[in-house]
Amino acid sequence: MESNEPTNELDVLIKRSFLSLSKKQLTIRSEDISYEGKRLVFSSVKAIRYGILQIYVNGIKANRIFVIELMDDREDKLKINFQSAMLFKVNKKIDKLYFDIIDVLWQNVTKRLVNQFIDELESGRSVSVGKVEVTPGGIQMQVIRWFKKEEHFLEWGNIRKSMGLGHLHLYSNENKKIKCRINLQKVWNAVVLSSVLDYLWKDGRVYRLAEKHIEQSG
Repeated sequence: MESNEPTNELDVLIKRSFLSLSKKQLTIRSEDISYEGKRLVFSSVKAIRYGILQIYVNGIKANRIFVIELMDDREDKLKINFQSAMLFKVNKKIDKLYFDIIDVLWQNVTKRLVNQFIDELESGRSVSVGKVEVTPGGIQMQVIRWFKKEEHFLEWGNIRKSMGLGHLHLYSNENKKIKCRINLQKVWNAVVLSSVLDYLWKDGRVYRLAEKHIEQSG
């Protein structure tokens, strides 16, 4: 009988593309990850990014490229990428492989980074992801309009979040022109930020965080 309990280990052979002649061993343990001769210790990993790129040929879904990347305190990186080339349909086996890796990395890396971000905010400090700075009182974002960079600070009550096409989207409720999008595959810890925001917006936590910050500042 299979267990539905989350696991923090994985051993799998990965064929990077249909043209590859051999498979590469990916080994994930609770302490580290090894792939293509590289090894990173999870306790030293400071950033993660991942995503799926859908390729179209003449308007037809032709390929999907899966990319997962980790970076440690010394800026050493470990990258896992593979493809799924099936016309008109999803390769469920390759999709499952990708999400299995993401789930295991959540247990070993992403969850810890999410908790670190939350601890920083609850301690009154800010965290940055790409060109977005998250503070206890709201979000500072850079918006490009007419080739000009503008800085905007949005309080929590004036922010909306959505996900789509591999991006995290942040909007102002009051001014639709104030918005930004963060590429989950290219921007380090964008996936972490998305989970942090989901946590903060649940049960009004974000407003309690802002009130606590105001009290501490006063």
